[in-house]
Amino acid sequence: MSNDLKWSGPARPSAPTKSARRPKRFSTFELKRVGVAVLDESNVQLQCIACHQVWSPNILSGGKLHRGYWKCPNGCNSPKGKF
Repeated sequence: MSNDLKWSGPARPSAPTKSARRPKRFSTFELKRVGVAVLDESNVQLQCIACHQVWSPNILSGGKLHRGYWKCPNGCNSPKGKF
């Protein structure tokens, strides 16, 4: 028997990992990947690209943003699982 037909693709499609989907930095590029636009960087004002909801996440001590600050209040870009 000859193996004339060879599968060149991956064994199974790979889903994006949790870390690949969550923005690591407050940057226009990374937030756009999760469906969020930055309206005002200095006042940290964000807008959902899907529903146009605008929100301003709370800033924690030390100027840090809370985990999930990028999630739309309407849930447009929130996956069913937690990040």
